[in-house]
Amino acid sequence: EDDDWNSDPRSWGGYVVVKLREGMIVPHHSFSGVDALKRVEKRLLPTTFRCAESAFPKWSDVRRHGPKDAPRYHLFVAEADPSALSVMMTRTLLGLKNVLSMDVADGQSGAGWVILKGAGCSPWKEERDRQTDDVQDDEPFWLHRVYQLGDPLCTAEIEVPLLWDAVEERIVSNDSWEIIRWLSELAATAAPGSVRISNTVEDVIGRKGGDDDNKPTLFPENVENEIHRRHTELVRPLIDAIDTAGIEYFKNERRVTAEVSEARTAIFAKLAKLNELLEERRFVAGDKLTAVDILLASCLFQFDAAYLDAYFLRECEGYQGSILLSDSHPGLKAYLRDMYGFLKP
Repeated sequence: EDDDWNSDPRSWGGYVVVKLREGMIVPHHSFSGVDALKRVEKRLLPTTFRCAESAFPKWSDVRRHGPKDAPRYHLFVAEADPSALSVMMTRTLLGLKNVLSMDVADGQSGAGWVILKGAGCSPWKEERDRQTDDVQDDEPFWLHRVYQLGDPLCTAEIEVPLLWDAVEERIVSNDSWEIIRWLSELAATAAPGSVRISNTVEDVIGRKGGDDDNKPTLFPENVENEIHRRHTELVRPLIDAIDTAGIEYFKNERRVTAEVSEARTAIFAKLAKLNELLEERRFVAGDKLTAVDILLASCLFQFDAAYLDAYFLRECEGYQGSILLSDSHPGLKAYLRDMYGFLKP
């Protein structure tokens, strides 16, 4: 409450991590240290916001505009979250900026992710437009409101990315891998001339019907099994291990517990395997840039700059050096430089 909303979110003071329990904002049980909260959580099933592939919106659904001719589907993301960042980059890479609108959160707060200038989609945009200009300047928007409208009694983490349907006012999904797959299918089934992929990836992205097809996809049929295998065995476990190493470390007052130690070991083991793999091939699944590359790159772009020091990973037994600023992982270093050329803003 004492922080200036117009200041850099990185300068804000500490806050209590929160979540939603039956629609109400409460302290997160994992960080509160209150045993009663942990016992309550065990009795409640988390609300899931997932969507079967067959039920995902089709191109014809997307072309149905929302209120005031705005895009029907809207993304809530945050650059600090690698999974959400991968969705942001996919949207740009596949030329879908004009098809889906997007809000980027400015930072975390004691009420979860916050967008300082307000939400850019219905119904909250209309609500903001009805206010005076003076009020608009000081009216931040919290992501928990999207979850509460999507399910007023939800028990869930307040997390990004999140895909919102502004027409039906519902959450389509908050699973990054699902959303990336949907974006890929959307680009492949779009009406001719409706989307245009980035020129930088024209020669390296897969095609839905093979190399002679002009429909881009991040899930080429000939390597789809390899994509899912590498995602399941290497990339997702790496991201989860980084999260655990950081969250558990701070949750336990900067003590290296057995769980933290195990997560740190897993991080460097997965990095070593990925380095070995990428010394032999250009991309994770072969010679084409796919969804698993975008997810991996979004994580590793932040590894040297954020995770190494924020999570005290330089102190770990398995640490051999940073990825981009040393020669400890030559395969990953060359890979990340290559990927930045495709994904840079």
